[in-house]
Amino acid sequence: MKKIIAMLLAGWLVVCCGCAQVASSADGQQEEVVYADQEAVEAIGRGLEERFDYADAVDETTGETLAEATEIEIEKLAPFRSRLFESSKLQERVLAYLNLLEEAKELTGAMSVNDDAFYDSWNSLYDQRAMALKEFVDSYGLMVDEGHQSALDDLLRRGRAVEKSGAENEAVEQLVASLNFEKTSDEDGWFFTYAATGENTTELDLENISLILALYDGDGVKVEETYASTSSWLRGEKVRFEAISEVDAAEVKVSLDSYSIAD
Repeated sequence: MKKIIAMLLAGWLVVCCGCAQVASSADGQQEEVVYADQEAVEAIGRGLEERFDYADAVDETTGETLAEATEIEIEKLAPFRSRLFESSKLQERVLAYLNLLEEAKELTGAMSVNDDAFYDSWNSLYDQRAMALKEFVDSYGLMVDEGHQSALDDLLRRGRAVEKSGAENEAVEQLVASLNFEKTSDEDGWFFTYAATGENTTELDLENISLILALYDGDGVKVEETYASTSSWLRGEKVRFEAISEVDAAEVKVSLDSYSIAD
């Protein structure tokens, strides 16, 4: 009896697992579900190859050529908005990449390519695109043919550089956020010194670090911004930051203004 129950249970599990791979058609017949995961990754690769070819063929970079180059990739990926994916994470990344492309194309029509603001926005989107492509390569096996590999490698180098820069900036931001500025006053109470000592616990040797100290009164109103800086802050080194102001602040909020990384 136990064997019969076990066999029935095993058969039920097989049926249930099989149902995950089928769907009902309009006439009630069951059809195999075709997931778009691999097709989408391959479509990204084909879009890149055609975009690289187009970029090589144009003589001048204009808003129109940038829009057309971007549209090549959009056309390859647009059908996947309505496709079913087995991996929800891959689906999310494909749609996010498509959104980046559409935002880039819209940008070409919103302002002139001769505007400095255009290149700031375009480069930001380009960096995000490079990081997204790096993720497709690393996690989902994105490939292009041999003739286009060097162009993809350039994008991947850009993605790695942006990723590294982001990680470094986050580490420095966290380091600055950990600083606790304390207030002291001179004997006459005319001036106030705001000082904090912090240890560089990152793996980075920092140079030309500038911090912004926002000084707030008892009502939470920002009264003044002042600066504290140091020329170098090596890993493992303790540095004292100091700023002087006439404002007797009830609260100090510190933020990172600028820095560089030593060679």
